Amino acid sequence: MNKTEDYLNQLQEVIDPIIGGGAAIASILIVKELILFLLYAHELASTMKVDSKLSADLKKIIEPLGVKKDFKVHVVVAKAPNAFTPGGKHVYITTGLLKMLNTREVMAVLLHEVYHAIDRYIWKRMATEFPLYYIAAPIAIAAGIAAGPFAIITGIIVFAITLSILKLPLTIIIGRKQEYDADNYAVKAGYGKDIASGLSKLERMLEKMSAGNSCGPICRVVDKIETKLDEHPPTKKRIERILSNAELLKQLFKGNVSSIVYKVKQLFEKGD
Repeated sequence: MNKTEDYLNQLQEVIDPIIGGGAAIASILIVKELILFLLYAHELASTMKVDSKLSADLKKIIEPLGVKKDFKVHVVVAKAPNAFTPGGKHVYITTGLLKMLNTREVMAVLLHEVYHAIDRYIWKRMATEFPLYYIAAPIAIAAGIAAGPFAIITGIIVFAITLSILKLPLTIIIGRKQEYDADNYAVKAGYGKDIASGLSKLERMLEKMSAGNSCGPICRVVDKIETKLDEHPPTKKRIERILSNAELLKQLFKGNVSSIVYKVKQLFEKGD
């Protein structure tokens, strides 16, 4: 056996336990995440109040779209305006958002969340993110071994940073596409202008809240970075696309070919 083969064998002896240990840790973390998520979803569904009127109104809209699930709309008592879904047949909206929006805007937001649920967004996200654990965990173990007495702390930090970096492309590309698709679902249901106006109200409120806060150069840089990395596209771009899609759908029903061609060209020119 030459020196090169000997070196490779020694390297293999070091790498194999790291990869094996990393795979074991990754599997444990994935199982833990799944259990916590299922417990969280169950807790939400069992403790949050169902609004029967909102649920019935939503059903009237989504049934003609081919949705057979009876979605339950849960109202969360919270000042912060928000809406979300853990999947299944449950959607949630806060009292803060209900106070801010009119009836049609509320329905538009719920349609957005319904799309996430029927498209199994949460499960797709997990299916794309969980394999990354098997890359991050061995890297974290190797870093921990190199750190010696600070192995555990170093391993945890390296795992978190590595996983965040690996998830960035998924967050930006897949996450933003999902948001555009969910917006467009509301457009197809005839609520394009309503979700656009709802987003505008939310944007104005956020601007008003941040107006009184002083933000220095570092703060502004951090804000820009967070905006670039956020899975939600900039509100302005979302509104532009929503209105373009709404107009395109309108011209489609009218059979106005020249307008349809023009709008399609505009969409491709703007991109995501």
